[in-house]
Amino acid sequence: LQVRRAKRAGGDAKAMHGEEGESNSEVIAGALQVLEAVAQVAFEAWCNAEGFPAELARQNFGDLSFATEGASDKSLGKGKSVLNLYHYFNEESCEEEPCRQHADPGIVTVLCRSSTTGLEVKLPAKPGGAPGVPATYEDEWRDVEKVMDACSSLECQESEIALLVIAGETLERLSAGLHPSCMHRVARSPGPRFNMAFELRPRANVWYPWRWLLEGGEPKDP
Repeated sequence: LQVRRAKRAGGDAKAMHGEEGESNSEVIAGALQVLEAVAQVAFEAWCNAEGFPAELARQNFGDLSFATEGASDKSLGKGKSVLNLYHYFNEESCEEEPCRQHADPGIVTVLCRSSTTGLEVKLPAKPGGAPGVPATYEDEWRDVEKVMDACSSLECQESEIALLVIAGETLERLSAGLHPSCMHRVARSPGPRFNMAFELRPRANVWYPWRWLLEGGEPKDP
């Protein structure tokens, strides 16, 4: 199931999704609100670290989920950012991995702890450093959900909630390869697996580092 925000002229942004009961809709809308807030904070933290004004980022790349108040008609319609709700059946008769290795296309993705383990990542060994030059990754797959479980059980934590924020391909391009996108997969695990993830996406495709995009003209070395 995918959930997106939609906004029409004169109206507020609302979640759009399939047919669910009212109570389920409220839970999904609440999850969307919380996870997109975390994604926004993560992206703004990156903007601050890069010296990229967050307000300028919203004006140039902002989706419905972080559009500015009083924005133009670009803020109308269906948002690009998406909340994904996953159900992996993990049937014994299926030999394929539930989700093959990939990197998300957006800016950042916020992932929750799942009902079972299975999420694995490959850490980048070396960033690409330029458009069209991919990063290289370790050969080893690392089980991150065990780490999330351990973090949520620490006595110093005020709650049992543990979230994971990973970089997407858009952030890799915006950062000129400095922050490689997170290569991840979902491996087989015993029993069904349920999870949700919010992917913060830009309003339009982004292909070059943010400095090049704001300067305009032909791309050049950063």
